[in-house]
Amino acid sequence: MKKVGIITFHRALNYGSVMQAYALQTKIKELYPDYAAETIDYYPPNIKKIRSIFVPVKSLRNIVRNVTALAYYPSFAKRRKSFDKFLDTHLKIGKKYNENDNMANLDEQYDILVAGSDQIWNNVTKDFSLKYFFPDSEKAKKVSYAPSVGNGMFERGVNEDIFNALSKFSCISVREKTGSEKLKSFLDAEHIPVVIDPTLLISKEEYETISSKKFMKGDYIFMYTIKNQERFLKAVKDISEKTGLPVVTVFAGQASFRVYSYGVKMSTHSSPEDFLALIRDAKLVVTDSFHGTAFSVVYQKPFYSFCTKDASTRDARIDTLLSKIGLEDRMLFFEDYERDGYLNELNYSSVEEKLEAFKAQSVDYLTDSLI
Repeated sequence: MKKVGIITFHRALNYGSVMQAYALQTKIKELYPDYAAETIDYYPPNIKKIRSIFVPVKSLRNIVRNVTALAYYPSFAKRRKSFDKFLDTHLKIGKKYNENDNMANLDEQYDILVAGSDQIWNNVTKDFSLKYFFPDSEKAKKVSYAPSVGNGMFERGVNEDIFNALSKFSCISVREKTGSEKLKSFLDAEHIPVVIDPTLLISKEEYETISSKKFMKGDYIFMYTIKNQERFLKAVKDISEKTGLPVVTVFAGQASFRVYSYGVKMSTHSSPEDFLALIRDAKLVVTDSFHGTAFSVVYQKPFYSFCTKDASTRDARIDTLLSKIGLEDRMLFFEDYERDGYLNELNYSSVEEKLEAFKAQSVDYLTDSLI
C-alpha cells in the first residue's frame, strides 16, 4: 500500500480552497482504493492573519475597520468553526507543520508527495511558501496536480530555490495556460500539461453526499465574490433590478459588509456544505471567482463570470476553463455587461462532451503520475 501526502491551501477560510482539497483527496482514493491518501497539515507563515477578521492596528482607518468588523464577529466565528468541522469530517489530515519545521521526514511518511491545487505556486501571494515545492524531500516521488501559478513570476538566477525544488519533480502539471507557459520557460521544458481543477474531477452526485439540504425559499441570484469590488456590486444590483430577483451571498472576507448597501442579503448559512447548496438551488449565479465559476459548471447552472476586457488582468484560471469547455460567452465585462435574457437556461449539452474530454485527459495524467 502506497502512502500519498497532499500539500495545498486547505486551512484557508475559502470555499474553493477546502473544496479542491476535498475533491483531490476523494479522486485519488477513487482511482487507487489501496492507497492511503491524506492532506499534510501545513500552516503557511501568514495563516493566522489570513484567518482573522481583524487587521493590525497601524492607523485610525484600521481601528475603524476593526470596530466595524466586530459587529460581524459572531458570524465570522461561526463560519470559521464550520470550516474546521468540514476538514475534520471530510478530509483525512496528517501531521501538522509550520513554516520553520524541517519537512524532510515527509520521506519517511509518504511514498508519493503531491503539490495540490489552488494558488500554491503563485509566489506573490501572502501565503506563499517554498514548502509547497517540497524542498526538504529527497526520496519520495514528487508530482503536482493543477497548482495555479497565477500572476507569479519565475526567473533563473532569482528563483533558484524554486528551480532546484522543481527539478526533483517526476511529473508537473498546472491549472492554467499562462502558468504552463511560465514554467516551460523557467524550466526549459517542452511540455507542462494543463489539467482541470480538482473540483471538476468529481460529479455533482458526489457533492450531494456532503452538501446541505435546501434552506432557501423562492428564486434568487447567488452572488459569490471575495473582493467585493464596487463595480461588481453595482452590476449585480443592476441585474437584480432587471430580473426582479433578490441577491444572496455569503460572508467571504473583511470586505463582505459592503454588500448591504447594494441590497444584497447575507445568508446566515455559511459552511462549505451550505455554499454547495446555495449554488445548486440558485436561479442564476453571478461571480468574479474561479470556484464560483467552477461550481456553476458542476451544477450546470446559468451563470456569469465578471471580468475586465483586458485579458492581461483577468483570472487566467477562468479564461482557461471557459475556453476549454466552450463557455467563453459566460464572461461579462465590467465595461459592457448589458445582456438580454439573464435568466435564460444554459444549454450544457454541447459543454458536456468538451468537459468530459478535459476531465479524461486530467484523470489520465493523475493516474499515471501516482504509479
